[in-house]
Amino acid sequence: MRATFMYSAGDVRVVTVPDPVVKHPSDAVVRVVQACVCGSDLHRYHNLPATADGKSMGHEFLGVVEDVGSTVTTVRRGDLVVASFAWQDNTCDFCREGYQTSCRHGGFYKHR
Repeated sequence: MRATFMYSAGDVRVVTVPDPVVKHPSDAVVRVVQACVCGSDLHRYHNLPATADGKSMGHEFLGVVEDVGSTVTTVRRGDLVVASFAWQDNTCDFCREGYQTSCRHGGFYKHR
């Protein structure tokens, strides 16, 4: 598949990377159909030190679920989903109180 990587401030490239696969029972693979630029990407655009491997960009998108792990129950193949800068399980006490960014089982997308 194609992905966007930044190699240094202002050096953005579209490269070929391996297709994603379900690795854990709670995983979902989503095909991106629309994406946007996040402020965290813009900060790096201006000051990322040079790196030989590059850093992946992007983590806010609209997509279609292509595959799910065996324990996923809230989305199915073919569902249209929205991804923000964080993920959450929507079952823990923080999520139930409306604080999904503090989810005990969630986290934030990391650039690799």
